[in-house]
Amino acid sequence: MMTTVSTSTVDEDARARELLRAEQHAEELCAEIARRGLMAPGAWESEVSTAVRDLGAELFGTSRHWHKRVVHSGENTLQPYTENPPDRGASRSEVALPCPSGRHVDLAQVPRRGV
Repeated sequence: MMTTVSTSTVDEDARARELLRAEQHAEELCAEIARRGLMAPGAWESEVSTAVRDLGAELFGTSRHWHKRVVHSGENTLQPYTENPPDRGASRSEVALPCPSGRHVDLAQVPRRGV
């Protein structure tokens, strides 16, 4: 039986550096979201999503995203990623939790595996 060896051109050290840089950008983005109060009561999900997109472009020159942006509030936080519930405004009684882990830009509390 012949063994095939992959000749991947991925530089794992460079990949790791880029992942760490992306993590740092996420932490900076989360801090700036909080500083600017983008997730305020009464803010519509679509408005927050657009503001976060624009902030990423302003801070880091981000113009492409590898997946859709998801900003949900209230009952919409129970919807899976694949759903697109109606846009809603956050009520005055809701608590905004931007980036609870400090490692990703999820705008709702999401448990992380392996932590």
